[in-house]
Amino acid sequence: MNVAIIGTGYVGLVMGACLAEMGNQVLCVDLDSAKIRLLNENGIPIFEPGLEQVIRRNRDAGRLKFTTDVGAGVDHGVIQVIAVGTPAGDAGLADLQHVLAAVRAIGQHLDMYRVVVDKSTVPVGTADKVRAAVAEELARRGVKHEFSVVSNPEFLKEGAAVENFMRPDRIIVGSDDERATRLLRKFYAPFQRNRERLMLMSVRSADLTKYAANAMLATRIWFMNELANLAERLGTDLTGRCFALWGLAFKPNTDDMREAPSRTLVADLLAAGASVQAYDPGRGSTQRDRCDDTGPSKTYRRTARSRDARNSLGFRRTHCRHGA
Repeated sequence: MNVAIIGTGYVGLVMGACLAEMGNQVLCVDLDSAKIRLLNENGIPIFEPGLEQVIRRNRDAGRLKFTTDVGAGVDHGVIQVIAVGTPAGDAGLADLQHVLAAVRAIGQHLDMYRVVVDKSTVPVGTADKVRAAVAEELARRGVKHEFSVVSNPEFLKEGAAVENFMRPDRIIVGSDDERATRLLRKFYAPFQRNRERLMLMSVRSADLTKYAANAMLATRIWFMNELANLAERLGTDLTGRCFALWGLAFKPNTDDMREAPSRTLVADLLAAGASVQAYDPGRGSTQRDRCDDTGPSKTYRRTARSRDARNSLGFRRTHCRHGA
């Protein structure tokens, strides 16, 4: 099947590579010319285990291509996947400007039936805005073409995204159109050969399902933070201690420092009078530090991104008492 993916961020790039791996002809579209040039020159803008090999293999086979030409993407495939960012603002609301810009671009080039698949995390009701935006562009052009809007939220885990996509535990499809539903069943058939993983529901229900999953993760984090607050009230003291911090990135097997817990943890430890020795197993150079003149030599590895994050936190070369 021919598939166009608008957005080559984390979700779009993983999805495009995995779809190509299953034999689809995938064209990834992004307005960032530097990123597209990097991808076309055998580079990769993110670190995710196994992703670079999948991209290289399918790019060399001609199944995975990259472009800045939105029109070429709309012409390429009946499936148009929106995988652009929806960052939360100060009030916590999702910013839909990139989603709406992408679907307006589709409307400006659409000349036959297309299924617009919203893969981005969006509030309930966004599908109505997407339909309206495409319809406005078609009306501005004075043409009429059929199209469908489907919600298909992602549940990828950083560090295991390729495995998650190739062997999903669930596939949520929100569709109110039978023609689009049939296409999405065919689209995902290779990923559920041994059992049915596709859960069909309304578009609004699919959007809410994504937020429900995110809320459950947030609840678990809140619970752990409450335990930490309780421990502090019970008299836990960090002062004068040397702490080993195993991992700086957001989670294992990534180099993603966005909202990484280590950023807050290291800052709080240093502010409380503790010292920190950190180890990150990601790619990078090896550096040796000594605790002090009498203590043992310690070796740890830091990625370039980890070093930058360390410096932004005021991370300093640490000195510990011998045996601490």
